[in-house]
Amino acid sequence: MSHAFARPKPFDNLAATAAPGVGDDSADGYSVGSTWIDTTNDHAYRCVDATAGAAVWYRTTRPTYTLHVQALTTTPTDSQTVYFGALPKAPTTTADISRVYIPRTGTIVRADIWCYSGGAGTGENWSLYIRLNNTTDTLIATLGVTTNARNFQNTALGIAVVAGDYIEIKGVQPAWATNPTTCIYGGHITIEAK
Repeated sequence: MSHAFARPKPFDNLAATAAPGVGDDSADGYSVGSTWIDTTNDHAYRCVDATAGAAVWYRTTRPTYTLHVQALTTTPTDSQTVYFGALPKAPTTTADISRVYIPRTGTIVRADIWCYSGGAGTGENWSLYIRLNNTTDTLIATLGVTTNARNFQNTALGIAVVAGDYIEIKGVQPAWATNPTTCIYGGHITIEAK
């Protein structure tokens, strides 16, 4: 004779208006595996420890989104500062016209910008920045390499943004001994939503 026991279904809160806390615990009927949906902030949580007074909940919704940036082919000029955003056009020396708007409040946590050059040029230091609201620059990376493909990457950013803010990518070009040629940019900015 087989004795199968059905595991009780966890108690869930599918219509909460805030995130769960340490007091949302076994005393309230929650157990490991319980689901909590915060309908106000559009986040889901799973209980991993229901100890009374010390419950632990992990957010299970993917809290990030990306914004894509690009610039069409150009041959960089010595000692110029250029800007680009999401429009399919060459970088420009005029700031504040290549805006990429922030659709949702959060924190910029990562930038990955690739630049491919038909001719690599020499390896003087070349820097890319995220420019926020045409006022604040945050370094993505400075590369001093002699290669056709350059990856300007920063995985430790912490730039707070609100819906309606905008960014541009700012490039500070060095005085090269030999300029790179036919450069094209593409990449994305990762934002952790609130």
